[in-house]
Amino acid sequence: MKLKNLILFSVVKLVSIIVVACSNDSKKESGEEVTENDIEQFPEKEVKSIIANKAGGTMDLAARAFQAAFKEVTGEPLIVENHTGGAEVIGTEMVADADPDGYTLGILANGVMSLKPSFMEVNYEFPNDFTPILGLGDFQALFVASADLPYESLSEMAEDFKSRDESISIGAAGANNFPHVAIQLLSNMSGVEINHVSFDSANEATLALMGGSVDLAVSNVGSTYPLIENGDLKVIGIPSSDRYDIFSDFPTLTEQGLEIVAEPSFALYGPANIPEEIQMKIYDIFLEAMDSDEFKNFTENNYIQETRMNPDELTEKIKTEKMLIESIISDLKGD
Repeated sequence: MKLKNLILFSVVKLVSIIVVACSNDSKKESGEEVTENDIEQFPEKEVKSIIANKAGGTMDLAARAFQAAFKEVTGEPLIVENHTGGAEVIGTEMVADADPDGYTLGILANGVMSLKPSFMEVNYEFPNDFTPILGLGDFQALFVASADLPYESLSEMAEDFKSRDESISIGAAGANNFPHVAIQLLSNMSGVEINHVSFDSANEATLALMGGSVDLAVSNVGSTYPLIENGDLKVIGIPSSDRYDIFSDFPTLTEQGLEIVAEPSFALYGPANIPEEIQMKIYDIFLEAMDSDEFKNFTENNYIQETRMNPDELTEKIKTEKMLIESIISDLKGD
């Protein structure tokens, strides 16, 4: 009898464990029911911001620029955790795998959502595995040239090189990233042969341009602004959907007649299925924090243009990027 009861108890215990596990999985998939009190009291404890880059990088600095304002607005601390490796994939996967309660977020580059999954195996998919919350900033990519280049726009230069059947050499940091996308789109849109020269950093690409090793460079405002200001370099193309505030008089490439939009940016995300009420509470908190002196100093010092995209705008942006990249992926891979 004792053996029979022991077996029965073990079976019941096993079933209860399975039920609890399934219940937890169900909560993970659907999100817990949120009460008015949950919304009113959120956050009731520290919130964690995962950064997929090393300390001192732009997104790390962005997260730390939010800490004081987050504490002031909510009364709770914002904890920054750096989880590097796997070309930013490890940290991104940690955000996707977190509980959808709003207490684990991530400030992540758009490329890990729209670009990297086309080039490497990842265990997540946008938008299914994420809750988009707030677009934060744009790195402000630029096509730059030596100040003495006899063209005032990239479209003018491309047209002339095409008429003479000559190729344009363009330096950029690495490959399979947004500068690479911009360069490939230029080739596809203009019909000009492009020689993409890869460097270890945007600064190295800029130095190569200054030394005459390449015709153009795709860089960012942070790496080039002082050289543009002192007259060594000039802007020749902006691969953005909108003009940059810092160069408000210079037209985008779309305005030049070249449909080239390749915008490296970053935003705030959570795991999928954060209840909408909590999602919008987080959105409001961080949107208010963007007005803080600390965040304003961060954007100014790092030449970041604020984007302030709401969840729907951010979702549409990433979806559009994914479709664009898929349309040129064979060209990017050189197939």
